[in-house]
Amino acid sequence: MKHLFLSIFLIIVTTSCSAPSARIYSIYIPHEEIRYEKNNDLTLAVDVSGPKYLTQPFIAVRSSKYELTLLNYSKWESSPVKMTASEIKANPLLNATFGDVDIKRVLPADAYKLKVELKRFERIEERENVFGFIEFNAELISPEGRKIYSERLSRQKSIAGNDIKDLAMALSEQLNELIESTARSIAKKLCDLDIKGVPC
Repeated sequence: MKHLFLSIFLIIVTTSCSAPSARIYSIYIPHEEIRYEKNNDLTLAVDVSGPKYLTQPFIAVRSSKYELTLLNYSKWESSPVKMTASEIKANPLLNATFGDVDIKRVLPADAYKLKVELKRFERIEERENVFGFIEFNAELISPEGRKIYSERLSRQKSIAGNDIKDLAMALSEQLNELIESTARSIAKKLCDLDIKGVPC
């Protein structure tokens, strides 16, 4: 019996020692330190949602249209939904367009609402090719509840290396491009509507 317990103990110790250490990865988009002059009192409330696995810090790898794997020992520092919301809040053009940009679910009565539904945020493996892929739907709703802007956007970028760091760098670039595109479209829509205080 003692030998049995000793054997079990050694198996547990050996397994725990051989398990790879967890690695945490970040999305990084550099922003210049700019103090924005408030041109208006417009508020933009950012609301990002997504499927359950994107509300947790899992790194997703798609090997086919039918299979998605969540990595065990590599994770994002925060969920893709939260990272996307944070980067939208920090976007320079949105901060120049609106007097206040914040992540809010409870809306002030006079707030514009940017609803972003994150559809995919993943690594794609197709035979010998590896890509980073992001897709989301974006809608801007006026304080009166009118849809001003709506668009589905996506970016796919080839990744040279197999390291997750390469994926993080690719997705950072892609996310920045998508947010910039959304911000430009929103600024143009508000200018076309001649909203007071919006720099055009």
